[in-house]
Amino acid sequence: MLQDLLSTGTAIFILYESYQPELHPSVYILSMSYFAYDLMVNKLTIDFKIHHIITSSFAVIGLVYPYSSELRIIMAGAEWSTLVLNSIPYLPQTMQNGVRLLFFILFFKFRILNWYFMFQEHTFSNLQIIPVVAIYSLNLYWFVVIWKKMAKPLKTISLHVLNQHIVSYTMLINSVMICIMYPTLTFIKIMSILLSISSYLYHKEIAYYYNGIPSIQSDWILWDVTVFHVFQAGYMYLINYSFSIYMHAVNVLYIYQCLPEDISSASLYSFSIDIVTLLYNNQTIELFIISLLFIYIHVINPFYDISYVSTHLLLCWYIHNRTNYLLNFY
Repeated sequence: MLQDLLSTGTAIFILYESYQPELHPSVYILSMSYFAYDLMVNKLTIDFKIHHIITSSFAVIGLVYPYSSELRIIMAGAEWSTLVLNSIPYLPQTMQNGVRLLFFILFFKFRILNWYFMFQEHTFSNLQIIPVVAIYSLNLYWFVVIWKKMAKPLKTISLHVLNQHIVSYTMLINSVMICIMYPTLTFIKIMSILLSISSYLYHKEIAYYYNGIPSIQSDWILWDVTVFHVFQAGYMYLINYSFSIYMHAVNVLYIYQCLPEDISSASLYSFSIDIVTLLYNNQTIELFIISLLFIYIHVINPFYDISYVSTHLLLCWYIHNRTNYLLNFY
């Protein structure tokens, strides 16, 4: 009860102060005081401990290098979802599901969507950006966790076959979009078509002959993996990172020689180096979100048997994001 009151009071104060022309230092001091109290008095999960430490560092940096008034309003807007979350335990049972849905909507609006556009439209100093990116990373983590709580009814349903049927069409639809949207990029179009064919054949085979469970015994799995490696290596070559070709060649040779049971994980070596290279040389919020969500979904498995659908959608977003970058590159 006391924790909820303190959290709610702090959230209201932060929201009120964010709209003032000049931010009073007390807003940072109050926030740090609450976080310190919460860390010392209450038994918190590791993600809340990390949140309090990151947000405290954000407050310290904000005191020394103040954020603009517009940025303060956007970032403080995250507290609207906090107010709704804190109210849920004290509401009648009949109202709680509706308020949880409201919390989810506000969380997505103020902590995910608004911050996404904030990164697109505003600039930060090198020191200011560090805690902001850290907080956003944590918000993305919580977003996936919330999805898992909402998807809990799927936990007891076997959806492996349905999962494979759905993902057999994602690359097919994506290749049509690529060919329409980027008609001048011949390599990307050809590889998108090949990806759609290999993905369709592989996932349909898994659905019909392996009960929806991926298997190294599949006739098409090596073809599907090879095509995606060729696509990625070719893309990296086109933007002048030719070293990626050798990494992907070694990675594919390893897969062919060792035939690991989890080929997706076995492919992470070369793809991870590519992503780090891309993020280092061309920081974009889209690529950052795609990379982080891919990790979170892989670890948390938010949609149980059909989580792979969300992974495929991220891959489609990645292909469009990189294709658009390639178009601008030339």
